[in-house]
Amino acid sequence: MLKVLFTDLDGTCVHYDWHTFGRVASEPTDRGLFSCTSLDGKQDALLLQLPPSTSGAQGVISVETLRLYAALRQLGVRIVVITGARLVTLLARLPFIPAADAFVCEGGGRIFYPAGSSLDCPSAAPLMEDMGWRRQQAGAAGPPGQDTVPPEQRSGGLWRFYGALKAQAPQLHVDAVSYTTAFRVKGREDAVAAALSVLPEGLTTALNLGAADVFPLTSGKENAAAYLMQRMTVAPSECAFLCDDDNDLGLAHLVAKAYLPGITAASVAAAVERSPERFHVATSKGVFATEEVLRLLIAQQLAVHK
Repeated sequence: MLKVLFTDLDGTCVHYDWHTFGRVASEPTDRGLFSCTSLDGKQDALLLQLPPSTSGAQGVISVETLRLYAALRQLGVRIVVITGARLVTLLARLPFIPAADAFVCEGGGRIFYPAGSSLDCPSAAPLMEDMGWRRQQAGAAGPPGQDTVPPEQRSGGLWRFYGALKAQAPQLHVDAVSYTTAFRVKGREDAVAAALSVLPEGLTTALNLGAADVFPLTSGKENAAAYLMQRMTVAPSECAFLCDDDNDLGLAHLVAKAYLPGITAASVAAAVERSPERFHVATSKGVFATEEVLRLLIAQQLAVHK
């Protein structure tokens, strides 16, 4: 029985390049939704347009996708959103993404839990950070109290490397806006690869959305998920992962099975080819692929309940 579903956001349940999976109305409905028909004309969806990310990308998610995630939760599956996005992007997206039992951002560096309606946190969207996990990143990312300190002035090997890259590789875009346990590097592929070919001790890197994220070895989606599995007292064999990109592969190989609405990296395509039994790839595209995978998971869960 599936007990925990980890789910990436971009390329997994949030999609871009609308024209690649459907014909979308040019104007929204009076509720602010966009109607969409699949390219084969067989499926329809209503789309929510998310606010732009810090990088300017603006994606969509279908209303049916949100309903299907909610149906899985009603069947007893805990949902964990796990994304490489920076904190400010995650917070801006909360009204548009699935309700979840935990939210992980910065590629694994920070974990938040919904606080419900607790009077201890009577805010509009109460999220409480797991500071025990956050402190585990302190060896490379420095202590949590540095959040308001400019990246160049923070302690920790991560930020010393950030400063060195800014100074020594001006041709690269080294981005730490709203990051506290990671930073992102963009530029020509060969230049990025060369700059990150030798990393300081305690750091690692992964590709995400065509950019390279740099973060502590203690972080990463796989480590964050393993920590949450222990906290939720579930085994990897009781977990699945919805994903699509290079930075998802570690966690994809940890859980029982990975479900891919699409493949956005050559490394993922190669992993599917090597171990097809560990991956399920949707036949639909875009939001329709996400809905296809979620319906499959619901059917599997209902079959177990019988």
